[in-house]
Amino acid sequence: MEKLYNNIVLPDVWPPREPCGSVPPYIKNPPEVIRLDEHSQLFVDDFFIESTNLTSCFHEAEKKGRVFYPETKWEKDESLPVATPKSGGVWKVDGKYKVWYEAGWVNQMAYAESEDGIHFIRPKLDIERGTNKILTYDKDAKDEKYFRPDSTTVFYDPKDTDGKYKLFIRNVDLGLHAPAIVALSDDGIHFRDFTLTSPVGDRSTMFYNPFRKKWVYSIRDYWQGRSRSYRECDNLITGAKWERMRLSNGWQQTMMTLPTPTSA
Repeated sequence: MEKLYNNIVLPDVWPPREPCGSVPPYIKNPPEVIRLDEHSQLFVDDFFIESTNLTSCFHEAEKKGRVFYPETKWEKDESLPVATPKSGGVWKVDGKYKVWYEAGWVNQMAYAESEDGIHFIRPKLDIERGTNKILTYDKDAKDEKYFRPDSTTVFYDPKDTDGKYKLFIRNVDLGLHAPAIVALSDDGIHFRDFTLTSPVGDRSTMFYNPFRKKWVYSIRDYWQGRSRSYRECDNLITGAKWERMRLSNGWQQTMMTLPTPTSA
């Protein structure tokens, strides 16, 4: 059993192999005292709150105007004009807001930056000269390395000397349940070490869990209708392959954690 920094104890089998809708074990049996003094907390429910006289209140978002929108030819030349980070890819690095985004509906991957988060520029890069694209692709090459983004994530990891920028991209043309691609970059522009993952569905993504110090693949799956599976590993690249497991009730899930190198 593993005890986290906040006194929550995880079961021996983690991630849990329980049916969809099951109550997580740390909610069934919470510790007597939950520490909240080591990390920032997001209070989305009452789990971390022992007592309060506050009342939850939801506010409607108020639109103030566009700060980022389709401008270039490659952002407008598909069926739907798009300039959106979609599943994640906005970071403040070295005093700049950096954005990795889908340019044109499932069309291209591009990069922009801003000093104030309001006025963005699209630098001319050397990937495809005269453009701000960060990946090139051939519309006639319908294989696993064909970079037409459906689900995309860029994660900034400043402590990793092997590659401070991590890319996750899933090609919409490869089918309902097909491999995604992960890659590394030192500057967020020139990516390398392209590696195929095991099959994932659309709206899949990845992130780093600082509490367990693990990389996580959050996988759109289909073992009970439209479902979500969880895969964690020590290294995003070497952990890109996993096996499927079958639960006793017949549901098939992509949650098995395989042994991976300890270097992050």
